Amino acid sequence: MVQFSVSNVFSWLPNSDIKTLRLTSRRCHEIASAHFRLDRVFLSPNPLNIRVFREVAGHAKLHLGVREIVWDDAPLMKKIELGWGELDAETMEHEYTLADNPEPHEGVPYWFAYAFVEETDELKIRRRYDGLDCQRPEHVARMKQLEAQLPLDEAWAYHRERVRQQDEAMAAEADGTALEDALEHGYFPNLKRITITPAAHGILFTPLYQTPMIRSFPHGFVYPVPRGWPCPRLGSGLGTYGWDHGETFDFWRGFSIVTRILARRKDTNVPELVLDVKHLRTGLQSRMFSNDGPNQHYDNLVEILKRPGFSRLDLPVLVGGQMYEGWPSLRSPRLREALECASGMEHFSFRTGLDEHPGRIYGDTPNTLEFDHEAHFVPLASLFPVATWSNLRHFGLTRLMVKQDDLLALLGAMPETLRSVEFSFLYFLSGCGSFKGLLAGIRNELGWRQLAVRPRISIAQESSHDLEGRYSWVDEEANDYVYGNGANPFAIDPCGSVVRNYHGIGIERDAFDSGHQKRNQVRIVAFFDPRDYQKSSTNVSGS
Repeated sequence: MVQFSVSNVFSWLPNSDIKTLRLTSRRCHEIASAHFRLDRVFLSPNPLNIRVFREVAGHAKLHLGVREIVWDDAPLMKKIELGWGELDAETMEHEYTLADNPEPHEGVPYWFAYAFVEETDELKIRRRYDGLDCQRPEHVARMKQLEAQLPLDEAWAYHRERVRQQDEAMAAEADGTALEDALEHGYFPNLKRITITPAAHGILFTPLYQTPMIRSFPHGFVYPVPRGWPCPRLGSGLGTYGWDHGETFDFWRGFSIVTRILARRKDTNVPELVLDVKHLRTGLQSRMFSNDGPNQHYDNLVEILKRPGFSRLDLPVLVGGQMYEGWPSLRSPRLREALECASGMEHFSFRTGLDEHPGRIYGDTPNTLEFDHEAHFVPLASLFPVATWSNLRHFGLTRLMVKQDDLLALLGAMPETLRSVEFSFLYFLSGCGSFKGLLAGIRNELGWRQLAVRPRISIAQESSHDLEGRYSWVDEEANDYVYGNGANPFAIDPCGSVVRNYHGIGIERDAFDSGHQKRNQVRIVAFFDPRDYQKSSTNVSGS
């Protein structure tokens, strides 16, 4: 009876606790080992990640539980990456010394010293933004690491050695060979998903994925957090990157290797391909979807999509610069043709790296292409064959320019199997609707209120905080309005713009800090109908 109770307790523990308990005694090791669960493995061009991957693949029992392979597509940096701004060595040295930072030790490059300071400063900024919330255990743990940070020269030496190992693995493509061997021998018979992510490292001391390599980092190791794919830091942009740099796919090495191997192995079906960017403004090179001629990366993706049983695709793309050319990668039929191959699609999300409405970015003036908002309009039905996805359960759109009526028409064509939708950071073309009108249309025109199982609606918008990954979600209020008796969470401001009603509306969440979740409390004069909300004309900040 005692053993049964102990075993029952162990069955509820996370793997991290089970690993710790295995070290306490021989008896605990025996009981805990029986409950150790491993449902995902990691790969990247790092010898430790590759070794652990191969050991799990060859294990008598652990390989049977693996349902997901996560490919960390963010190699450690060898220089300042695109997205940190146009910083040459002289500028970085000037900015570093101007801030009265100590002279780096001999051999430590200024780009690393500059990034070292930038990363620690960002962590401190997050702490200041969070106020009383900084007492959460996650915050305390990060600050303890920051206080115990390795000296700059030691951090550089450790980082340099990891980069050397990384270069060797890349040269031999040891990570790709490990994946191909595992698939060829059927080591993961229950594999369901391959996730490729440039965001594995999360933020300093808070990785999104605890890969063996990241777990092995010494306590207090400060390093430039890599993103892998072209990704602007907050407040900067990528311009035309992802479009005008030819056919190179060097930044998307993991995606290239995975799709090449999967396409080549005709006997391997992986139902789900997730490109996880965690709301970073990045994605695949969009030229692969244009009419520029043969593209092996596109062909490999199509080969995967048309496999029997394929059911999920999370697809982010970079579209910077295309507004000058009429959005060729979106107007091309290649995207829709690829998606039509996946007739069994159940979960689909599409996002671009667009960070602003093009008219606001490029300073539109009358009689220019950018000012003609019709020039930016791409009918959603020309992109997404939702009518052919008879089993679709989730549909998501993020950072795309839309018209309200066009989006409602697309929703109206979706099957009754639909269970959830996400519309985040959408930009409604001038005079063509708003989030306020979209929710009203869903409520009054689509008949979703009468469905036995109603699709869950999720909407994210920019937060009042200038922090990467921190956004406001109005899911609860949107669903209460569409399906219940709540008020529309969006309102019209005095200038006629539709904005989120900040009067306690929405939950602020952080893509890089799962513990951060709090009700929006922003000081703003109310310009909505006070009968819809609390009887107050001003939202007093609850600081």
